[in-house]
Amino acid sequence: MKQALLVIDVQNDYFPGGKLALSKPEQALAQINQLEDYFLALGQPIIYIQHIKETTKADFFGRGTVGAELHPRNLAFLWLADSDRGSPRADPTQSSNLVHLGFGAASCHGSGAVS
Repeated sequence: MKQALLVIDVQNDYFPGGKLALSKPEQALAQINQLEDYFLALGQPIIYIQHIKETTKADFFGRGTVGAELHPRNLAFLWLADSDRGSPRADPTQSSNLVHLGFGAASCHGSGAVS
């Protein structure tokens, strides 16, 4: 069965110094990194969801802010962004099973954004 890893909202504002810092986000990110490594080793796609607030008065995740950027330890995102690698981008329509996780995974799943 083909799978894809869906990483949701692992952004700087959720880390220390961010506008909405969570409890122990580094521990959660370490587990996400392990799954990224696993999916990369299998050649399975990894899809990143980034929450952006368009309003100029955004309390967090404001467009163009450092806090809205994906955390730099999203390892596979950085690897895929390197154009010299020639890696194909993830296509969620080609995956029959999504493994979804991240800081926004529960709210996205509850809203129907993830099936």
